[in-house]
Amino acid sequence: MPENKAGDLRIQRTHTLLLVALTDLLHEKTFDEIRVKDICEKANIHRSTFYAHFEDKRHLLTFGFQELIDVLTSNMPSSAYPIPFQQAVYQFFDYFLRREKEYSKLFLDPRNAIVKQIFQDELTRILIDRTKSHPFYNSHHRDEITILCQFFAGGLVAVAAWWLQSGTKLSVEEVSSYFSTIYLSHVQTTSLC
Repeated sequence: MPENKAGDLRIQRTHTLLLVALTDLLHEKTFDEIRVKDICEKANIHRSTFYAHFEDKRHLLTFGFQELIDVLTSNMPSSAYPIPFQQAVYQFFDYFLRREKEYSKLFLDPRNAIVKQIFQDELTRILIDRTKSHPFYNSHHRDEITILCQFFAGGLVAVAAWWLQSGTKLSVEEVSSYFSTIYLSHVQTTSLC
């Protein structure tokens, strides 16, 4: 096996162990109560290894959210092209449904409100970066882009939390369609589109 392949597998294994440990601990404690030491003990990984990969527990958490954020932002935030936008929203809610138990704990437990806020902040940050570089939004002021991205991320996180709390009675198709329709109709009537 090539050396870099083995190194990549070790890195992936370390990341997985740390994320599983953090997720498990979030079922026992709040995010604020969890220490890096707790994560390392749970994962059976030395603290120096943790810090070789992550700055702190928040960095580990945002790394764990990255797959979901990538799913959502790969076709975002170009509401000028509704089909990819709607597909990304659908993929986001489908991802949440497949991990309903995990995200219900993270987003619905009031003691973990910081986790939901960290996710929303990270999503907003990435959306702002991608929107600023998107040709469709070149003529827009940074504040307009920031407000649009805050509006989108906040609305999406709020709807996802409500959907999980209601027991996902609406299908993925329904909730993603309703969200996309409402968001697109609002954005397309503003000066941003």
